[in-house]
Amino acid sequence: MRIHILDDLRSNDSPDARRRYQVTHGHWYPVLLAEQILHGMGVEVAFYSRLDADSCDCDSLLISSRHHDYLFGTAHKPLLRAETVATLRARVPRIIWFDLRDSSGTTQFEVLPYVDLYVKQYCLRDMSAYRRPMYGGRVFTEFEHQRFGIEDRIKPGETPDQESDFTTLDREDEQKVVVGWDLSYHWRSCLPWPRNDFHDPPLPRKPEFLYANEAAWESTLTERNIKLSAMLTARRYQRATVVNQRTRALHILAKEADPLVQVENLPAATYLKTLRNSRAVLSCFGNGEVCYREHEGWIAGAAVIMPDMGHITTFPPRYAAHQTYHPVRWSLEDLVAGIERLEEDAAYRLFLAEAGQRAFKTMFERDGLASFAQRFVVIVQGKRPEPVG
Repeated sequence: MRIHILDDLRSNDSPDARRRYQVTHGHWYPVLLAEQILHGMGVEVAFYSRLDADSCDCDSLLISSRHHDYLFGTAHKPLLRAETVATLRARVPRIIWFDLRDSSGTTQFEVLPYVDLYVKQYCLRDMSAYRRPMYGGRVFTEFEHQRFGIEDRIKPGETPDQESDFTTLDREDEQKVVVGWDLSYHWRSCLPWPRNDFHDPPLPRKPEFLYANEAAWESTLTERNIKLSAMLTARRYQRATVVNQRTRALHILAKEADPLVQVENLPAATYLKTLRNSRAVLSCFGNGEVCYREHEGWIAGAAVIMPDMGHITTFPPRYAAHQTYHPVRWSLEDLVAGIERLEEDAAYRLFLAEAGQRAFKTMFERDGLASFAQRFVVIVQGKRPEPVG
């Protein structure tokens, strides 16, 4: 089976191209890691940066939503996005749309009538929520708007994720929407290499590379001097409803004025050392619910505390409340109590740290990659994979 992926894995000097490259490059990395397994399953994968006779000569064409918007100028233009996908319908046997936007919301369901499968990085457990508009395109931005009266004042066209209107889900197309995988495989953002270094060293295709330097995975038993690190930024987000949770978290921690809580933004090297010296790490939602911070915390061997993730489904299902992370309410009313519990209950804290690190590390081991490959093959055949627990 020949699988062609329409995405540009090469960067250039354009800031927009570099950002798009950094986002999509990591998304496809597990495909490279599982290359040998996929080959054994009769699947050959090739990447194409443009739409032509060669890229369309395949059994399934996988379209990166970000690269499609770049190729056809369809960002902020849902009707044109749908039209351009519709024109492909007769050119390839099967079209799989990969929605690479950050959140469980911010959908592009306008393409659903013209694709065989629509793959999101992670989905809402309550699929009926997609049938109505959500303020800011996300369930958590709608929460911030309703609970705290926060309103978004963004400039049209600032970023593709900042569209004002998102296509709702027709019940008849619901079976096409499936969970793929998310940014957690983008492990290079979590390990001690420069965050913008995507060329040297080149991406390895052997998962054993991850364990060549075991120091990357800090022991959960390491002596730690920092009670909690909450090195959150509130500057890079356009939506007030996105940044409000982070702002509230920092305000709560500032009021506590605990000298053992680290809340400063730090240079990369110091940041990594701080994570490894932290007993607990706070992660908050960004443009999406899944963030690098919790994965960095797990690699650093710390316990992760974050807003409850029970509303979404991810693959692999590594977010288990009180198992791999300590959940707090989206209102953060219980944030201080949660931090104190982690501080006072060392056994519970260590349990979370160990289970979280194990769940994340398993993804890159042979059984984890085999599980990924099996899911990938089902998806590229245009079928619904098994539900995620």
